[in-house]
This record gives sequence, C-alpha cells and structure tokens, in this order.
Amino acid sequence: MRHVKTRTVSIDNCFEPLALKVALLRKFGVPFADAKLALETLPLQWNESKRLGTDSRERFAPTAAMHAGRVKEEAEEVVAAAKAFRARFSAGAPFDYSARDAPYAALDAWQLELAALQVC
Repeated sequence: MRHVKTRTVSIDNCFEPLALKVALLRKFGVPFADAKLALETLPLQWNESKRLGTDSRERFAPTAAMHAGRVKEEAEEVVAAAKAFRARFSAGAPFDYSARDAPYAALDAWQLELAALQVC
C-alpha cells in the first residue's frame, strides 16, 4: 500500500512518454508487436492496482487507528509508571551520608524495581 502511494505520480507520468517513444520508433519503421497491447493494458492494470491499494487502505484504516490508539495508551502508561518510579525514588532513595550499609540494600531494592519496570 505504501509503495502504491509513493510511486503513483511517477508511474502515472511514465505511460504517455513511453507511448510517444513507441509512436516515434514506429514512424521510423521499427515494429512493435506487443507494444500496442501493453500500452493499452498496463495503464488499466496500474489503475486497478491503485484502486486495490486505496480499497485495502480504507478497509484497514479502522484497525490501524485502533492499534495506534492502543500503542498510544501503552506509551502513556509507561511514561506514567516511569514518572511514578522517579517520584518514589526521589522521595525514598538513600541520599543520606550518615547511614553505612543501609543505602546498598535500598539501592539493590530500587534496582530490582527498576528491572521489573524495564521488563514490562
């Protein structure tokens, strides 16, 4: 679908110059048995391909929108969880120099919680 959309203009513009070249070559006596048939059928086939691309895009648009909505919701949940973790860490992290061994145990617990967030 994406390729049809990106190449529509370039392919639409290639049929007329090709027909002009074939007509010029015929004028000088170069025979083309299949060229006339191809120049008539290829634009029709291309138009059919564009129509199918448009139809499939329209058919899958609701599904894609729903999926995009789910991805957006999940991203918002991740951001909210990260902000909540940062707030809890800022409030409860051992930033006091008076304690000796307690900061290491607390940092280990924070690391485990962070690792659990990263897995999700």
